Parts: sequence; C-alpha cells; structure tokens
Amino acid sequence: MIGRKMAWVYVRLVLTTMFWGGSFIAAHVAVASLPPVVAAFCRFIIACLALFILLASTEGLVRPNREQWKFIVGLGLSGIFFYNLFFFKGMQWMTPSRGALLMALNPSLTALVERLLYRRALTSCRILGITLSLLGTVWVVSQGDWRHLTGGGVGWGEFIMLCACLSWVSYTLITRRALTGLSPLANTTYASLVGTLALLPFALQQGLLDRLPAMQTKDWMLAAYLGLPGTVIAFLWYAQGVKAIGAQRTIIFTNLIPVFGVLLSVLLLGEQLTWPTLLGGALTISGVFLTNRGQA
Repeated sequence: MIGRKMAWVYVRLVLTTMFWGGSFIAAHVAVASLPPVVAAFCRFIIACLALFILLASTEGLVRPNREQWKFIVGLGLSGIFFYNLFFFKGMQWMTPSRGALLMALNPSLTALVERLLYRRALTSCRILGITLSLLGTVWVVSQGDWRHLTGGGVGWGEFIMLCACLSWVSYTLITRRALTGLSPLANTTYASLVGTLALLPFALQQGLLDRLPAMQTKDWMLAAYLGLPGTVIAFLWYAQGVKAIGAQRTIIFTNLIPVFGVLLSVLLLGEQLTWPTLLGGALTISGVFLTNRGQA
C-alpha cells in the first residue's frame, strides 16, 4: 500500500498529463482568434516570467557560462521556438484529438532517431512498440483508408504536426546530452527565455502590438492556461515525479496525454470519434507503452 506522500506524486503526474492533454484544446481555440505565432508568444511570455520567479525563489538566479549557453540555445530553439511554431500552426489546421494522437508518436520517434544516430540497441519490445505506434499514427492520419496518404487526404495540419514531433525529438535528445551543471528548472527557464525572444520578431510581424490591446478575456485565459498549468506547473510536477519514482516510471504517465486530449475534445468541443481514430489511437498508445516498457 502506497503512502499518502507517494499517492500525491501519482495524482500530480496524472494531473500533469491532463494539463498537457488540455493544451491541444486550448491551442486549437486560441488560434481561432489569434495568429499562431502571437498565441505561442503569449503562452511563453507568461511561462517565462513565472519560471524566473520560481527559479529566483527556490534555487536563485545563476549566470550560465558560454558552454552552458550553447545547450540552452539548442533547447530554446528546438523545444520552445520551433516546437510551438509548428504546434500552434498545426492546431489551426486539425482537431485537438488528432493532434494529441499524432504527438503520442514522440517516444517512438525518439527511440528510432537514437537508434539511427547513436546506434543505441533496440529490444524486441521497443521494436514492436515503435512499429505499433507508426501503424497507429498512419491509421489515424489516413482515417483507415491508406489511399488517403497518396490521394490528398492528408492535409497540412498533419505534416506541420509531424514537424512539431521532430522538433520535440530534437529537444529531448539535446536535453539528455545537456550535462551543463544547471538544474532542470534553470535549463528550462533560460531555454524559455531564448525561445520567447526568438518568437518575438515573428509575433511582431504577425501584428502582436495591434493584437494585444484587442485581446479578449478568453484569449488571456487561454494564454494563462497554456503558460501556467500547461507549462510551469506541469514541468514542476513532472520533475518532482522523476525525483520521487524515477524517470522510467514517470515517463509511462505520458501515455495518458493523448487519452486526455481525446476525452477532453469530446467533452468540451463535442468532437465525434470515428472508429479509425479509436483503433489507431489504441495502437499508438499501446506502442508508446511498449516502447517505454522496453527501454534499456
């Protein structure tokens, strides 16, 4: 029987995945009234300010050296700038449930890229997991009809979201190699600063200064959700989970992200689920679970 303290760790990890699943809905609604880059910038200006306050109050502000800045810039460009550029643009072209299921491909893509770049051994369990994830994702994208893949049935949204997946894979690989001496919180805080500054000129080009005064309460609430629960709180609780139960057991919880993404899309947006989406989603999530379970 687990103790009360450990039970809270599990509750927070479940809530973390729910926040991340809800981010697909918030982003989809946000880009209905804001340009994708403006929505992404609003998310991270809020998150960046909150992260700096959190860092200053817990660990204290540190000044990264030149070598540390190299990794920070890589993290900021891959995981903040490019990922959110593609994420918000993709959510402009597709439903939240499809976006969440496509993003579930991340662990399997990461394992595959590690194999190709670093010759990392793949267990039979991971190979099966990667295969199932790929099949499930293709099934969702094609809506059960393979002819859609070559007959124009796959739109820009799917392609852009795949670019978001590859951006996150790059961020994950840089994170694993970024032995900078900085804490995860400090790395994330400074990476958010780099990503936010990189987004700024594009947001200005998309009319940021004209959009800000015209933003409604709904727009600010969506930005606050994406920036605080969807970024700061989720990161903090996820890091606490890694510390309490280890990375391998914590990462299993990410399987719940597409589940919450789909469920919240149905409950809040009234999306209709199709059998290809359900079947493909089940294959993708099963593949992610096997990929994580078979991690060496």
